[in-house]
Amino acid sequence: MRWSGVHPAPPAGSCGRNEPLESGEMRMKKRLLSVFLCICLVLGLVPVTARAAEPTTVTTAQELESTMEAGGEIKLGVDIAVSRPLGVEDGKEVTLDLNGHAITSTGSFTLLSVGQSGSSGTTTGKLTVTDSSTGTPRGSITGQGKLFHVGQGSELSLGGGIILTSNNANDRTAPALQNEFGTVNVLEGGFTITSQMNNAIYNHGGAFNGNNISFSASTGSSGNGAALKLAIGTVIGLNASVINDRSKPAVEVESGSVEITGGSYPANGSPDGALYVGGTVTLKGGTFSNTSFLSKAISVGTNITYASLLEKGCGYTADNGTTFLTDETALEAATSLTVMAVPAPSAHTHAVSVGCETDSGTQVAFQPLPNMSASNSSGYTLAGGSYYLTANAAVGGSLTINGNVTLCLNGYTLSFSGGTEIEGNASAAISVPRGSSLSVCDCGQSKGKIAYQAGGPRGHAAIGGAGDVTLRGCAVEISKTSDYVANGLYNAGGIFTLYDSHVSATHTISGSDKTPFATAIDGRPGSTTFIHGGSLSATVRNGTAYTDGNSGAYGLNLNNGSTAYLLGRPTITASNDTGTNNFAGVYVPSSSAQLWLSKDGEAYSGNALTIKVSKHNYSEGGTVVLGVGENGNNHTIKNAPNGFVKTVIETEGRKDLVLTGPYTVKFNANGGEGTMADQSFDGWTDSKALTANGFTGADGASFQSWNTKQDGSGTSYADGATGSGLAYGGTVTLYAQWGAAQGHTHVWDTGWTNNDTYHWHKCIAEGCDITDYTLSQFGLYTCYAPHAYDNDQDTTCDTCGYTRTLDASGTEGKVETSNGAPDVSTSTEVLKELAGTPQPGETITVKLTVAKKDNAEGKSDIETLITGGKRDDVLYLDLSLLKIVSGRTSPGNTPITDTQDKVLEIVVPYSFSGKKDVKVYRYHNGTAQTLTEADTRDDGTYKLGTNSIIIYASKFSTYAIAYTPIGGGGGGGGGGYVPPAYPVELPASTSGGSITASHKSASSGTTVTLTLAPDGGYEIGGVTVADQNGKTVALTGKGDGTYTFTMPSGKVTVKAEFTKSKDSCVSCPRDDTCPIRRFSDADPAAWYHDGVHYCVENGLMDGYGGGLLGPDRDLSRAEFVQMLHNLEGKPVVNYLMGFEDIHGGAWYTEAVRWAASQRIAGGYGGGRFGPKDAISREELAVMLWRYAGCPAATDKELSFADVDKAGGWTLEALRWAVGQGILRGKEGGMLDPKGMTTRAEAAAMLQRFCGNVT
Repeated sequence: MRWSGVHPAPPAGSCGRNEPLESGEMRMKKRLLSVFLCICLVLGLVPVTARAAEPTTVTTAQELESTMEAGGEIKLGVDIAVSRPLGVEDGKEVTLDLNGHAITSTGSFTLLSVGQSGSSGTTTGKLTVTDSSTGTPRGSITGQGKLFHVGQGSELSLGGGIILTSNNANDRTAPALQNEFGTVNVLEGGFTITSQMNNAIYNHGGAFNGNNISFSASTGSSGNGAALKLAIGTVIGLNASVINDRSKPAVEVESGSVEITGGSYPANGSPDGALYVGGTVTLKGGTFSNTSFLSKAISVGTNITYASLLEKGCGYTADNGTTFLTDETALEAATSLTVMAVPAPSAHTHAVSVGCETDSGTQVAFQPLPNMSASNSSGYTLAGGSYYLTANAAVGGSLTINGNVTLCLNGYTLSFSGGTEIEGNASAAISVPRGSSLSVCDCGQSKGKIAYQAGGPRGHAAIGGAGDVTLRGCAVEISKTSDYVANGLYNAGGIFTLYDSHVSATHTISGSDKTPFATAIDGRPGSTTFIHGGSLSATVRNGTAYTDGNSGAYGLNLNNGSTAYLLGRPTITASNDTGTNNFAGVYVPSSSAQLWLSKDGEAYSGNALTIKVSKHNYSEGGTVVLGVGENGNNHTIKNAPNGFVKTVIETEGRKDLVLTGPYTVKFNANGGEGTMADQSFDGWTDSKALTANGFTGADGASFQSWNTKQDGSGTSYADGATGSGLAYGGTVTLYAQWGAAQGHTHVWDTGWTNNDTYHWHKCIAEGCDITDYTLSQFGLYTCYAPHAYDNDQDTTCDTCGYTRTLDASGTEGKVETSNGAPDVSTSTEVLKELAGTPQPGETITVKLTVAKKDNAEGKSDIETLITGGKRDDVLYLDLSLLKIVSGRTSPGNTPITDTQDKVLEIVVPYSFSGKKDVKVYRYHNGTAQTLTEADTRDDGTYKLGTNSIIIYASKFSTYAIAYTPIGGGGGGGGGGYVPPAYPVELPASTSGGSITASHKSASSGTTVTLTLAPDGGYEIGGVTVADQNGKTVALTGKGDGTYTFTMPSGKVTVKAEFTKSKDSCVSCPRDDTCPIRRFSDADPAAWYHDGVHYCVENGLMDGYGGGLLGPDRDLSRAEFVQMLHNLEGKPVVNYLMGFEDIHGGAWYTEAVRWAASQRIAGGYGGGRFGPKDAISREELAVMLWRYAGCPAATDKELSFADVDKAGGWTLEALRWAVGQGILRGKEGGMLDPKGMTTRAEAAAMLQRFCGNVT
């Protein structure tokens, strides 16, 4: 009943005061009866929990059969052999716990049926087979025929790690488990099923729920089918180990749908793959492999595509590769692969322009470029939007742009091997039809590119169409080996615009090619092309004996009615080695084509432009008939800038029109004295004479000639020679070349003169004053070069034989304590003996480290030896020896655990107050022992002093000191030990700033913080901490004038120095008038203010656009070269660079040209300069050192812990930069030579250089 919570009203007339009183006995009986009834009522309200029925334990086949017919829970009590089929009737539920036992059949019948055996009719039988035992082996079912048959509507659940085996190899048609439109569930613990017949699992309708639980299915060597086969129905959450030892798939999907989430699926040479897909498969995980070399991991049926298999967001690694793939490019061919979730790419957002920056700074959010396959030749269409590459991508067909598309190459390559028709008999890898547009940019560190390997008998282009195309800082390449034309860009009537981009076309003749042509840009009728910087190149290579003569190579080809603008500094080249002489940078074969050299104030400013303006007449034997006038042959060159001269140059029957501009000649004294004004020339044909030499040679040296190279290796010009043809335009510098004093010829010594760093030959002619090397005598000595050594330990220069002295070698011993350990000491001389003999230039330090550890190794073993057992006040010390090798050999640290016959006397300060029976224990190599109190000085002994314990040890690990308190029992130890505090002595006063410390005194191991605050106009010049022996204590800089150090065992003395800021901007109020205020990400109050202020104010550094300075951004090599170029006044030089990654028109090109000509910056080798690579601290120091003239360093040693990480070629520059205060160390006494330099750091270094050196 449910208690109402309301008391019932008493019956009428009861409990009235006029009723006669009952006797006391009667009242007591009634009370007892009331109590009894209440108890019964309460018990009646308490819910009764039904006790669960225990499973029925069976021990015979008959008991098992009858119990299964009745339904319920069954547990095996013993192994049981059955001689006839078992089954679960319709409507019955059976749970069978094998309980670690086995069921075996003695015949080839179906052992366990759930519901009806056929597929007709609906049954509702349920069977669960599991194993509750905890040991091994697990419960098992073994049969000579089919193990399980699940009828329509019935359900089978398997789990608990049971073992299922079907052994009948004679009947190869029956599976071990057959599901006929029922349901099979995998439970926790899974199962192992093996079939020696046909399929291990055969799902013919219904559902197989793997539930993402691991299980194992396999066919043995006699099996005759896939280990898991799906005829119809569904399989979900499959995460299994499915193995087929025969040449059949591990998983065969005949029809229906399968979801695979993990597991492994190996097959043994199956021609249909480890996984055969004839239905629907969704791959979310799993590893598939096929042992045959030519067999696929996955095979698909008719109308099934590999691309449809992968779940969205998943990819795979193929054939042990490490690259995540997300399409079917390698899926079809892979013999092994693993499917996994591919992390979503990070957001890709930036502005779109050259270098991915714009004046407006508008940010564009890009999405990954959709998957495209190298095996699909039918082509793709890309709808309007913004896309970016996440990896190199190969496309088998073409790509058609539909709408307005922006594509960021992101430093990767998009390659094509097929094209689509765009006009007449031409095709393009990327087609941009009229009304659509394609804008390509590249924000990657390395130049991304679009590449097309063309083939087939027609003209081909990498990008083509009548739409609009814009290239921003990227590359387009086409290569062709068959008939007709290879075009990089094919402008069929749109507007093509290039900014600092590079287009190349190469046609390599492979046989009897018809009309092999190569054109970087082909302008068709009605097209307009704008070229801002960058480069165009066209090449025809005669790979075979080509004799047709009909071939040509043009950087830019302008057809009838086309227009092009050449602006900035584009480099346009063409070459044709077929012997036809038919090639030109620009070809204008039509009188209606227009070539403009300026627009809206922006003019072509390249050094030279070669233009072929006539049609080629092949009947004239390869010569070119050329009109010369402004409108000669009706070909018009529009808006040639003032001062450009049109010159006809004829070479071997080839005539070209060359436009050259005015140029300026600068004269360099090159070690001489005096000044000379610059001289201007109108152009190539200006034949006036060079200004006569006005310089005076040093020490009476005589003027010899002018040369375009400082060292005289360039083109030589006599004094007063004509200046015509000196340059195509711009500026050229001529360097004076000096000889000996008048009447004297240098005779160079065959021997060497040298100093510590360089060697050279001196003049030995009688009366010559130039007998030794000085920096001012450039050109008056020969073979000047730095010494060359094989390695850091080589002492003899390979060139001149100079012998150098290596740094002194030596040994050192020291003791360190940590974590509050007592101030332990030992003989450093014994430690030095353990170091052994160092190699030349090598230092070996043996360090004893003593650390107090509460959870020391072997603590529990030592506690068994201490009287009183485990106590909290035992002093545990970890003693360790470390051998540290540094210097010119390979550095390294080696622990020493046993010094053999070298016994160290280790003095441990100890207070004996209130203690008795002091004992010392040790744990070493797995053994705990009590040491012996004796004065024999043998290992494992100790003696007690007045205020210390002396331990004699050759083994280093855990030591413990215990005692018995006076007046108490039990073992004790280090309780009561208070480590001493040592004073931190600061300077009494400092000029230019103040210094404070976090502790006036501190115990050993305490972290002490120093804070330095410079006054206005001052900066921190340096801070040092020395221990009581005068040795330097390591400091860690934390920024903002704070430093930390670890307190040693003894007092320390702190010294600090403040110096006046070099070229500091202390007068800057740091308000809105501060020049760095215009940058939104620059803080005038930051540490870098003075350096950035100096560089911005003097035009050495500027921002990125969008009001950003990027002070914490890594500085690139090109940026630093540009800063030095700005500092030098941006000189223009005529110097041919050999760097493949430096192209005309880039903002840094002229700075790199100047730096390379002055030997300030070189490349990496292989023709690379690496303009966008971040510059390391050592690289910056070397460039600055070379810019300063390679001065000798005042400091010969670098006292930084990581100096061994610096390149040997940088050491002299680093010594100089550190000695001049330009380069400073970092935290922990590190120089960090390989670390990258931020823009703020570079500004600070350049300011220090200008203040200290220049």
